[in-house]
Amino acid sequence: MPIQRRDRALAGGAFRPPRPLPPLHLASPRRAALAALGLVALLASSAGAADLHVGNGQAYADLADALAQAETGDRVLLHAGQYVGNYEVTRPVEILGVEDGVVLEAENGNVLNLSASASGSSVSRLAVQGGSGVVGGAISAQGGAFRFERLVVREGEATVAGGGLACQDADCTLVSCAFFHNEAGSHGGGVALYGGTLSVTRGIYAGNTAGMLGGGVYAVDSTKVSVDSARFLGNTAEEGSGAGFFVGDSSGVTVTRGVFQGNHSHEMGAAISLTNSTGIVRGNLVEHNEADLDVGGIASMTSDFEISNNVVRWNTCSIAAGGIYFITTPGGTIRNNVVYGNEAGQTAGGILIEDGIGDIYNNVVAYNDAVRGGGGIMMGRGGWGTVAQNTVIGNSSGDLNTDGISAISESDFLVWNNLVVANEDSGLFGEDSREVRIAYNDSWGNGAAVMDYSGEADAEEGRNGNISADPLFESLALTGDLADDDLRIAPGSPVIDAGDPAVQDPDGSRSDIGAFGGPWGDDWSDLPVDFGW
Repeated sequence: MPIQRRDRALAGGAFRPPRPLPPLHLASPRRAALAALGLVALLASSAGAADLHVGNGQAYADLADALAQAETGDRVLLHAGQYVGNYEVTRPVEILGVEDGVVLEAENGNVLNLSASASGSSVSRLAVQGGSGVVGGAISAQGGAFRFERLVVREGEATVAGGGLACQDADCTLVSCAFFHNEAGSHGGGVALYGGTLSVTRGIYAGNTAGMLGGGVYAVDSTKVSVDSARFLGNTAEEGSGAGFFVGDSSGVTVTRGVFQGNHSHEMGAAISLTNSTGIVRGNLVEHNEADLDVGGIASMTSDFEISNNVVRWNTCSIAAGGIYFITTPGGTIRNNVVYGNEAGQTAGGILIEDGIGDIYNNVVAYNDAVRGGGGIMMGRGGWGTVAQNTVIGNSSGDLNTDGISAISESDFLVWNNLVVANEDSGLFGEDSREVRIAYNDSWGNGAAVMDYSGEADAEEGRNGNISADPLFESLALTGDLADDDLRIAPGSPVIDAGDPAVQDPDGSRSDIGAFGGPWGDDWSDLPVDFGW
């Protein structure tokens, strides 16, 4: 039975798109002229292909009639108007809105269905509104290669998956598309991919809802998933994970240069949820996302990912890992991220690794809070790997001992070249760990009781290159806002050339302690926010 439609306010009202949404319009006469020239070139590019004009006063009044007559390679050119029906595409054609104000919709069933025999088809420059189905509410594509460009897809409903678009064993390319207020009973409120490949470039995915996984975009069983420069705003996973983006059982995953704001999951990874997959998450802004249970920001579960050069800030969860979480991972790296201002209702405000392997290099982890324990970086419950070259400042937790970097519950980590400063209580802490090797760190100014090294780490102060000294930041205001701080090291700092002598800075000198030392000490160019580094 159809999903009951509900109005939902997007988290953070400033991100809410207008409703109802108009079709796409060009922003200026100059852009309109350029688009017209491009359209003329497009229409002239395929000699021998027929142009089937559809609309009031055109050769075809109805889109269905034009599609029935179209041959392979023909172009179906839609003029301004509202077209109501259930449209079947069975041959490779181009469907193109040649004027603003082209809207396709259906009273019952999905609006547009592209079958495997239509592989090679493209749909562009129009709006698709409404539609319903089991899989694919507005648009369904099966068993081929399809391109969607400059579409607005809104208010589609699927009882199972793909409220806006469902791609089944298909290679789907989406360029500059907008998916608004689509719903799926289970997976992929905006877009759902089962098998095949998915490429998403630019575009906006806002206010979409999935009953379980992937409010904005959901992809499984894929050999390639690429999401670049897209915006995921205010999407919801009502009972599951990955409100913004969910991927599972896939390889070749890249999520780059995106914006994830105001998404809400019940379970894990309100912004991004990665399961049984491999790939890269780089250069994204992840902020103001919320999970009812775990992981307000990015969750990697049984996956092997490089998560690098992201800004993960102001995310919240009720249980564990406000910012980034690796759990039962076979490997992976968290590197050159800025993780700050995140909150966890229980443990691990910033970064958490447990029950798996993971390395944490060259991150700035600041002003995160956990109500019970693990304010900054926490390694626990059987996790192991390396925590190195991080700058960890101003974090707090309800546990007296776990504010900066903490290793607990049979964890096994190498902790070196970290700069741990001005955390609420402890700096470096170890307890009940299998083995935590601590060397060449500077932990200073932590807690009123001066707990720079505590628990199992207490014996390491003054040994193996560990020091406790003012690192002489360029500026440190400790206001809770990184915009007020410059965490680069001033000349004459005791942490310059004080790191592990076996590790070099990019200039070939002995490594400095902290996030700006070591091999990746200058790898900050892809950050989505300019901190002046």
